[in-house]
Amino acid sequence: MNSGKISQVQDNKESKKSAAQRQAAEMQMSDTARRRMEDYLLQSEERLRIQYRYIPVPTLTWKRKGNDFIITDYNIAMEELTDGLISDHLGARASAVFNKRPDIIEDFRTCFTERRTVKRETPYRLFTNRKQKHI
Repeated sequence: MNSGKISQVQDNKESKKSAAQRQAAEMQMSDTARRRMEDYLLQSEERLRIQYRYIPVPTLTWKRKGNDFIITDYNIAMEELTDGLISDHLGARASAVFNKRPDIIEDFRTCFTERRTVKRETPYRLFTNRKQKHI
């Protein structure tokens, strides 16, 4: 009769050992999966960054700051369009850049609040090098 209890105790020990091994394996797999996901995200961010930098459309990135928007980034096409002068305008406020164009300021607000694109074709004098462009 004791042999049944000993066998049961051994089974419980094996079961606990198995559960601990499974848990360790799951944690290791989870850690591996997390590392793979982090690597994937880093690669994805790098691909997106390269695409942004080299897209042939002059592009500015604006960030909402209070009731205004500030320039936080630009791409190579924007550098070329502005003869490299855009770098002097990082951190510039939309309210200052477009102070004579309240329609553009309103477009910024519309894009931000309604989460939609506003399209407008208009002649525009660049604030960096004062060249007239049709955008």
